[in-house]
Amino acid sequence: MYLSRLGAIGIAVTFALAGCGGGGGSTVPALPVAPTPSANNGGTTQSFNPSTVKITEIAVPPQAPICSGGRCESGPLNPNVIDVSSDGSVYFGAKSPYGGVPASYGLIRYAGGSFTETMPFGSASDVEVGGVDAIDAHDQPTVIWSSAEWHLPSALPQGDNMECGGSGGTASDCPYGGAAPGVLGSYDYSIEVATDGRVWVGGSAQPGGNATASQAQLPNVPSVLYAFSIDFAKGPNAHIWGLLEGLASNHVPILFEFSASGAVLNSYPLPAGSQISGDHALIEGADGALWFADSGKNAIGRMTAGGQLHEYPIPTANSGVMNIALASDGGMWFTEAAANKVGRIDTTGHISEFNVPTPNAGVQAIAAPPSPSSCNPSQIWFTESNANKIASITY
Repeated sequence: MYLSRLGAIGIAVTFALAGCGGGGGSTVPALPVAPTPSANNGGTTQSFNPSTVKITEIAVPPQAPICSGGRCESGPLNPNVIDVSSDGSVYFGAKSPYGGVPASYGLIRYAGGSFTETMPFGSASDVEVGGVDAIDAHDQPTVIWSSAEWHLPSALPQGDNMECGGSGGTASDCPYGGAAPGVLGSYDYSIEVATDGRVWVGGSAQPGGNATASQAQLPNVPSVLYAFSIDFAKGPNAHIWGLLEGLASNHVPILFEFSASGAVLNSYPLPAGSQISGDHALIEGADGALWFADSGKNAIGRMTAGGQLHEYPIPTANSGVMNIALASDGGMWFTEAAANKVGRIDTTGHISEFNVPTPNAGVQAIAAPPSPSSCNPSQIWFTESNANKIASITY
């Protein structure tokens, strides 16, 4: 997880896709389905017809030129992280090449078929803001995102700031975590709102925390930069759970269950060989268990609140599974970066896979509308970073 993120820092701009649009798209033949798993997890198979799946790709307009000191920067936005709000707006972050131009980049919203930029707070002349690393648009009216900040001409970035704002307006700093001033290389890749309303923020080189309680109290936290990375998600027992990689000496990922104050209630190391490559690789399924994308095992894992683990192999070998999202019908969709596919797994472990139309698209993040929502409940969104596109799945 944290190794994959180090090379992904860049300048970001955001657009929003509104209206739950997606167009007609093209029907995508289902790839081979994984055999019925032997493990019985008590789930039921959701009604799903792979032959109805359509993927619609939408090209993202190039970034408008931003100039400073006689130098200008423009180019593709390379969408990275993504989320969907209850009104149907699709927010995504972008990672453009870092060009050394002092400028501010923001979030972008797509509503009714048009892209609209939402600028972040005004920066000082020596600050460049970019590299959107996480977005939460589905938990509350205010959109929250993390954005990297450089203090020029420093050779190293100072880390992420958390920014809050509505669609189309100017954003401002918000109090939900973020890198401490002067702490090099601390990035926020995970934003999760707990059932009690507290906003948890996690990422690299920091244990994470929330606005009203102490940080997650991880044992034996190393002080080395980029020593670990944690991804938060709501989970069983109405608690926040964290999927952490890099803390153990053998770098085996660990699932932690936290109390509201950040104390560790339970911890479950994953099997040797497990690896987390995505920034949003952990969710709570409709069956109340935790589901995660395990790139090391090329599988989707399931763990109960009591630590019972089962992993379901992905039919495509070396798929590069990264991120996972829960749809309103209970199915879970995931991205396969190396295989250029998206996949779906239900709570019984049945897996379907679908080719992405554009070759080598660089499928990354994936998100579903919250429930309830004005969006089509059978619609998922994902990013194609290499192709400079966002895409929707309807079924």
